[in-house]
Amino acid sequence: MIKINLLSEERGKKAKGAVPVVVAPVAVGEAGPVPVAALVGIILVFALATLGLFGWYYFQNSQLEKRIKDQQAELKKYEEAKKRVDELNKKKEEFQAKLDKIQELKNKQPYPVLLMNKLMEVLPEGVWYTSIGASKDGMKVEGKARGLKTVSTFYDNAVAIPDLVGAEKGMGNIKQDTALGDVYSFAMTFKFIPGGEKKQEEAAPADKGKKAPAKGKAAGKAPASSGKKQAGI
Repeated sequence: MIKINLLSEERGKKAKGAVPVVVAPVAVGEAGPVPVAALVGIILVFALATLGLFGWYYFQNSQLEKRIKDQQAELKKYEEAKKRVDELNKKKEEFQAKLDKIQELKNKQPYPVLLMNKLMEVLPEGVWYTSIGASKDGMKVEGKARGLKTVSTFYDNAVAIPDLVGAEKGMGNIKQDTALGDVYSFAMTFKFIPGGEKKQEEAAPADKGKKAPAKGKAAGKAPASSGKKQAGI
């Protein structure tokens, strides 16, 4: 009996009617399509880098603004300090103007007043004058002091005043007054020149241009009158 395999024919028919699957050939070394996960990762890395750069710029900008504010505050302090310095300089000028005015008035004082001011200026505590008068060397003062140290202080004060010319050589006659205990008497001679010899030398050229006083009775009386005034000091 002859057997016919109908299944194989049916399979052949189905195989003939099937749609063939086409596979695109891939060349060796050619990259395939980029995976979605890798693409997302690249985008995230780029976004993070952008955010980091923006954050760095923001931080730098904040620091710069802070430095500017600090410098502006410091500049304001300097401006206030400068304002105070200007005010102090203005007060100093006003004070100096007052001192100059006082000195001008003092210079215009009569000769005896200037002399007494200087003698009181050099007088330390524990020293007092017993006589003040004129001598052949100019002026002579006599006084007493409690202790030799006080006499030395008076001498140092007198030598430091340029108006008392020759005071460093005019000190003498230092004797102890035994009746009063530790009390010493002294005498000092000097020439009183307001401002000192240096000021007198500076004023001398200005006086050369002045005319000499006219001869006559008036000219002869003037020196005598001046001599009487000085002798009465």
